[in-house]
Parts: sequence; structure tokens; C-alpha cells
Amino acid sequence: MKWCHGWFACFALFPLVFCTLHCHAFEFAGYKSGVSLQDTQARAVQLGDAANSVGSILTINRRIAETDGFDTYLLFFCNNRLYQLNHPEPFSASSFVTLLKNKMDQYGVPEVTSSRLSIGNNNPVTQAEFKWKTASDIISLSINASDGSREELKIAPSMVQLYSDSTIECSKQ
Repeated sequence: MKWCHGWFACFALFPLVFCTLHCHAFEFAGYKSGVSLQDTQARAVQLGDAANSVGSILTINRRIAETDGFDTYLLFFCNNRLYQLNHPEPFSASSFVTLLKNKMDQYGVPEVTSSRLSIGNNNPVTQAEFKWKTASDIISLSINASDGSREELKIAPSMVQLYSDSTIECSKQ
């Protein structure tokens, strides 16, 4: 009976150990959290993306053949592990609604916050953030827009998707 209990314990722990070594909190655009900077750069080459690293930040530019433009991803590393990915996108009402609906279908109802920010010389901007939390991820969709109170302020609305691995502890430096 003890032999069986020992083997059962081994088999029960195997998925936990395997997942700890190989599972990732988020995977977006071909990039997985927890992967090293070097492996992520190698993955960029495999995907045909242009990568440029500065310290613990890796910028990825992916060519979009249809528009002859680029998709940009900002990847942040802590202790040589990918823990956050930001994906800025052009804002349009339809693209925002589509992204929000897709996220709600996948993660449920978000926590919603709104705030006013000041950029540069007291240029007011309003930010709305839609945030979902899972066991290992924080996913957010943020939109920013000028409040229109200053006519000379020419800030186009913007939108950012953010994926953060909450299992990777990273001290703020």
C-alpha cells in the first residue's frame, strides 16, 4: 500500500512540476510569459519579426503585408523572464468594441476605471481601463483621448492591450 501511495504521489506531482517548468500565464502574438529574453529574440527571428532590445525591454515590429505598416509589441523582462507585453493599436470605435466584446466573451465582465491624466504642460487626457484578472494574468484594454478642452492639443485617441504575468514577481526599480 505504501508503494502505491508513493507512486500515486509522484504521478500527482508530475503535472505540477511539468506546469511550473513549461506553462505560461499568457501567450499573445506568438510570445509567452516566463520565456527568457534570448529565447524570445530567437522566437522573433522564427516569426520574421524585427526585434530591438534595450536593457530589459524588447521592441518587436511585425510587418503587416496588407497595409505595408507594422504592428508593434513592447515586451518587458524581469530576471530575464518575460512578464509583460504591451500592444498599442490605432483607435477606432469599431476596433475598440470588437476587442472589448472578444475580451468579455473570453474573460467575463471587466473591472472598469476612468481617470484624468495630465501630459506635458497640463494637457488633459481621459483614460478608461477595462481590466480582467485570472489566476495568473492581468489583462487590460485601455483607451486614452484628449478631453477637447484645449483646441491646440492634437492628441489622437489611442488604445493599448496589456498582458501581465502576475506569477512573476518583479520589484520596481
